[in-house]
Amino acid sequence: MSRPRLLFAAFPLFGGALGAQVASPTPLYRAAPLSPIVDGVVWESGDWTPHLAAGAKGDSWGNHRAVVTLDGASGDVVAVKIPWRRHDATPAAKAVVVIDAATGIPVNSMARRVEPSSGEILFEPVTGSGEYFVYYMPWTSGGGYYPKVSYPASMHLSDTAWIRHAASLDPAALPRARTTAIQSVDAFHSFFPMEVAATPEETARFLADAGGWAAVVEPRDRPVRMRTALPAHWAGRRSLTTLESRVLRGESFSFQVAIVAGAEPLDSLDIRFEGFPDAVARAMTCYNCGGIDENGRRFRKVINVPAGHVQPLWIGWLVADDHPAGPVRGRVVIQPRNQPAKSVSVRIVVEPEMATNHGYDQPALMTRLPWLNSTVGTDPDFVIAPFTPVTVAGHDLRILGRRITLGRHGLPDAIESSFTPELTTLGEHPESVLAAPVDLEVHIAGAAEQLRDDQFVVHQPARGVATWQVERRSDRIAMRVEGRLEYDGMLDYRIRVTALEALTIEDIRLPVRLAREAATYMLGLGAVGGRRPDTVDWRWKVENHQEGVWLGAVNKGLQYVLRDDDYIRPLNTNFYQNQPLRMPAAWFNAGQGGIRIETDGETVLASNYSGPRQMAAGDTLQFNVRFLLTPVKTIDTGNHFRTRF
Repeated sequence: MSRPRLLFAAFPLFGGALGAQVASPTPLYRAAPLSPIVDGVVWESGDWTPHLAAGAKGDSWGNHRAVVTLDGASGDVVAVKIPWRRHDATPAAKAVVVIDAATGIPVNSMARRVEPSSGEILFEPVTGSGEYFVYYMPWTSGGGYYPKVSYPASMHLSDTAWIRHAASLDPAALPRARTTAIQSVDAFHSFFPMEVAATPEETARFLADAGGWAAVVEPRDRPVRMRTALPAHWAGRRSLTTLESRVLRGESFSFQVAIVAGAEPLDSLDIRFEGFPDAVARAMTCYNCGGIDENGRRFRKVINVPAGHVQPLWIGWLVADDHPAGPVRGRVVIQPRNQPAKSVSVRIVVEPEMATNHGYDQPALMTRLPWLNSTVGTDPDFVIAPFTPVTVAGHDLRILGRRITLGRHGLPDAIESSFTPELTTLGEHPESVLAAPVDLEVHIAGAAEQLRDDQFVVHQPARGVATWQVERRSDRIAMRVEGRLEYDGMLDYRIRVTALEALTIEDIRLPVRLAREAATYMLGLGAVGGRRPDTVDWRWKVENHQEGVWLGAVNKGLQYVLRDDDYIRPLNTNFYQNQPLRMPAAWFNAGQGGIRIETDGETVLASNYSGPRQMAAGDTLQFNVRFLLTPVKTIDTGNHFRTRF
């Protein structure tokens, strides 16, 4: 709906219907701004060009500074107290840079005292200059898109002799400058108000007045950001347990209840909505307490708050479209298992106007929190066009452009593709992807273990999925194969291998043999695309973030990844080290596993091996593999050319 309004605003000369005025949506309610004056100092957004350009390598004065005025003070050393109320770690280990505001040139300076609440800075003023900028978080960047940033203890800008001289003086006898403002480079980087920290004395008084722990209600446009410090405005506000706000009909509304633990931790919080109309109480939710996961399953979380920590709880209410206008009142009650309950009062006035798109177009006001509990895409009967439902005929499975024939062991005996090389249509003569059946082989004493397979039936619990399970067994090995095919071509296997007696295993491997023309190209295992090498000898290395490979041609191919039940998706790019690939224990086998790809006549063999190991009776290994049969759908060239972004 917003795009036509933008067009009308951009072309006001259009007449007729195009020139009609379109009513602007009713704005969502915002909390009244807090006073920006703390300790007599104005907190504000500055408007200066950063000392170091984005992506550049070098030193930056930083994004935060105090504005200091001399007020007639003079001499070769002047002192100023800066009430910066910091919450960053080890502020005393970070440099301070003082810049002459008139020239932008650094002057001699030193930090005599640096504490989280405030700092005492000495500097040498320049004759004729009455204003200075004290940058208190300068940093050094390695440059690039993902720079490595550090906060040095010194920028080495001051004369050593001056520093010795200034340190020798009595601070009480020094002329004083005055801090008039604390600025951020822009509004995005501002610490005000939720990262302006209370002093230790203010925090102690706050907790004493609260009786050891507190529940503080905050509007949605002041998200709690500090987890081990309190915002300074909490120490000065009279009412911390009452929220008054306004909402529109149909609006996705939210607010916070911040739980502050004192010297004792708070265990197993229980959240209740009391006094609200029944329909409102049923519609309210605490997003921290549970919800719906990515698989559409409901879950609950136990919330504990460690001593000295702040835990924000986000409360949401999707207002009904037909909710009557007028006030809604109630209480949010927080009951820790080990402390008496506390509550906050809520008064929300429902306005008669309707919210546009539930307010989702203003995500800064946390209107999209209900998306966390979305069930979109979890309906197993939902099939996205142009895909088609899975069809099952015995052990023969079909999806758009592909056919999978399951062997008696539940793994694919054959995979065929009907996609034409142009990918615009499906051909009448399917082409083979596999050159031989796929099976998980357990090698003992120089031979693959021969397993007996139970009969199995393919079930179809929904239009878009088929599942099956096969029990396999020998005198020494039990194996369970669980398979699942989804309509887009995802073929997922969970294979459990159990030793029935103590065994010396030579190898457990999954050979995947493809028709040579179905493995023309390769992507993965360090290959960035292009034609497949004749041989590949790959071993597991966590630093490489590699777990599988794609082998294929334009119109037929196979991708697979090797995993286990403990798989957690790694983080990408520069965040990878924070959550790297978790090695699948059975495949990895303490570094003995790997993948070997080689050409064998008219076939290409991808041998996925785990290497030798000892298994005691009852030991279980999980060999999971997820295949993707490519390509996944045809290309509608006409639609592609008609669709513009």
